[in-house]
Amino acid sequence: MKKGVKIIIGIVGFLVIAGSAFYFWQYLQQKQEENLGYVQFNSFAKQEANGEVYFENKEAGLKFKIPQGWNYYESHIASLALSSPDFIDFKEMDSTKSFIPKTGCWIGVSVKNSSSDDADYAITKDRLSHSDLLETI
Repeated sequence: MKKGVKIIIGIVGFLVIAGSAFYFWQYLQQKQEENLGYVQFNSFAKQEANGEVYFENKEAGLKFKIPQGWNYYESHIASLALSSPDFIDFKEMDSTKSFIPKTGCWIGVSVKNSSSDDADYAITKDRLSHSDLLETI
């Protein structure tokens, strides 16, 4: 086999292994969040009535109205994220600042379905390990 073919096979193999490892790491992160007791975005039921949008999680006993014109979406920081129509963030400079507003307002709604404080401790400990983010905030 020629040297060039071996190199290409090696690069492709490395990319497959690296991609698989990244996907597995993301999967583990999501499972860890679920194990910590935080409700995921897809567990909220969206309801619309009279031109108004509501999100409800019956298990947590939570129902709230989305302000008119606001955006709602899944977030890696909260169970559900809301942002005002004029919200512009700093993520083009740094993805860890995606919830810090340049303009407008961002609200993160987190719902915990566990009474254990271990989850809060683990998340706070993780956030404290990102000193660059803390300095920015």
